[in-house]
Amino acid sequence: MNRGRNGVARSGLLLGAILLAVMVLFVRLWAQRQAVEQLTVRLQHRGVRLEHGAVQHHLFATTVRDVKIAFTGAPGISVNVDAIDVKAQLLSFPTIDCERIVFSLNGEPTALHADLNALPDWRDFGLSPKRLDVEYAHRIFGLLSFESVSFEHRGPVLELSADRVRLGTMQWANVRGSMAPRNEILELGVGTGPIQSAPFRIAYYPSSRGGSQWTVDVQHQSVRHLARQAGWELGPEFESAFVVGTLSFIVPDDPTLSVMGSVQLVMDNFPKPAWSQAERLLGSTIGFTSRIEPASDGSRWDFPQVDVTMAPFSMAGVGRIEWGAQSRLAVDVSGSLNCAKLAANLPPSDYLESVKRHLANRAPLAAKLTTELVPLHLQLAATSKEQGSRHVAWQLNPGCGISELTAGTFQTLGLPQHVIKRRGSR
Repeated sequence: MNRGRNGVARSGLLLGAILLAVMVLFVRLWAQRQAVEQLTVRLQHRGVRLEHGAVQHHLFATTVRDVKIAFTGAPGISVNVDAIDVKAQLLSFPTIDCERIVFSLNGEPTALHADLNALPDWRDFGLSPKRLDVEYAHRIFGLLSFESVSFEHRGPVLELSADRVRLGTMQWANVRGSMAPRNEILELGVGTGPIQSAPFRIAYYPSSRGGSQWTVDVQHQSVRHLARQAGWELGPEFESAFVVGTLSFIVPDDPTLSVMGSVQLVMDNFPKPAWSQAERLLGSTIGFTSRIEPASDGSRWDFPQVDVTMAPFSMAGVGRIEWGAQSRLAVDVSGSLNCAKLAANLPPSDYLESVKRHLANRAPLAAKLTTELVPLHLQLAATSKEQGSRHVAWQLNPGCGISELTAGTFQTLGLPQHVIKRRGSR
């Protein structure tokens, strides 16, 4: 009799356990099916609009594909996610897992900075992405991508880091930076430490009188390293060369008007041709200035009037950067000096002695009035094709007692032809 009662009890317990398990599963499935709707409603209450594509319900998670998120308080920011896994929690808000989310930024930078500060804390929604990327499309720079980003607010300063930053063919690894407003200006410092002393400082000036302005300050950077990041291999002769300078762009509010820019760079220890006493003839510092005319589609920057200065020569010409899978840089400049200017500006050297002897062999009046010139021609080209290639050619034509000097072979660079007054000839 007891055995029968025990058997019935065990059967009852087993049946109860089965019923409880079924009820738990039913509640779990019901909760899981309600998780996406619950998530959507709670996000709406926080000013976040969620749209999505296909939904697949599983026992412990619901997979939602093609997710798009918009923010009422941050209209310049949208979020795209290939898929998220929403996991219902019986006593709390659902958790959200995903491999990668992409922030797309669109609009005026100071407004975007305000939008970033207005974003809700993702932890409030149980979101834990394994990777966060940011994309920003601009008329001048094209698509700027930040991969594996993390950021943190420290008062008005937004500190950020990215495993990799890409701009066209250029890329930088392990980028650190900070962003903060200063009066009406928005500044971004790329590098550790204060913005003002960062190796790269980008400043944005909001629209005034029909256009906004961007400036990029480069502070004493390795020329070869910078070129390599753009895919241009300049060679070991540029190893000790360093550059400082500024790029500036005016962006009209009217998109039908052209963007205009300018560049001013100074390079120390620039590589010189293998001529005897070349530094005495060309100096050790070279300056580069030009207007920049970006193509409307962002495919190239034209430099319609390049001015290059080095002691004692000044040269003028044209240049171009072509952006794309095979980016290309090309510059072609030339200039000349007469004998009197060479004698007055060359440092002590064999070249100076040659010019002095040349002038001494002329009558005093003829030496003062001579129009004899010494032309100097420089070509520089670099391309990212086949892991980077370069071309450098120099030519100093004979004159004023100096013999012809050459290095490299001149090529047709395909640059636009402009009528430019050659500098230094008077």
